Amino acid sequence: MSRYNLNDVQCDVGCLKHLINAIQQTIDDVDFGTAENRNPHLEQADGLIRIARDLVITLDGKIDTHFNEIGSTTSGRLPDTSHVHAREEARNG
Repeated sequence: MSRYNLNDVQCDVGCLKHLINAIQQTIDDVDFGTAENRNPHLEQADGLIRIARDLVITLDGKIDTHFNEIGSTTSGRLPDTSHVHAREEARNG
């Protein structure tokens, strides 16, 4: 089994960034209602996804900027697959 490394983290963060951008675009296309009758749940979802988007953009940039430094000071580790093994054990009795 290959080790999970910084390349994998960077790829996962990139995927998360695309997912968050897709959610943000969907929210941007939604009618929030009139000024007097705004949907507070949509307002909250919009604010939270914008925070998540900003955080993932910052994280992606930091990984990219410090990739060599981080990569040279960490060692790969195997991903945690304990949940998979637990499911298999439960299935097999």
